[in-house]
Amino acid sequence: MAAFPSFKKESIDEDHIPLRGLTGERASVVLFGDSLTQRGWGEGGWCSSVADLFQRRADVYNRGYGGYNSRWARYLVPHLFNLAGEIPSIKHFLVVVWFGANDAAHPSENSYVPLEEYAENVRAILAHVQEVCHFFYH
Repeated sequence: MAAFPSFKKESIDEDHIPLRGLTGERASVVLFGDSLTQRGWGEGGWCSSVADLFQRRADVYNRGYGGYNSRWARYLVPHLFNLAGEIPSIKHFLVVVWFGANDAAHPSENSYVPLEEYAENVRAILAHVQEVCHFFYH
């Protein structure tokens, strides 16, 4: 298993993460990526570390899609992150977008995405997230 960076609870400034209880206004963390994200909940996985870091402070959502590349994620992102007006109570503290492993497959593979298209897909995904999501801080 690949080693993932460790996260230190001391690095989170708890005064800047609003605690709202079960009101629907609690901070959220969204982890959006490929199989590296999907499988990140395993023992010692990076998603587990993030969830541990934010326990009792934010709801952590794993949206990992094994086999997906940035092209397919670009299509999916409007369905995951709706227009901000539709769900105004969801406020994100952090959104992680992690794609690229499948994009970098051999050109003969179905999941391959050329570098220029990959870069454009990632820019479009990030632009959509920034446009429609409510963040606690900008």
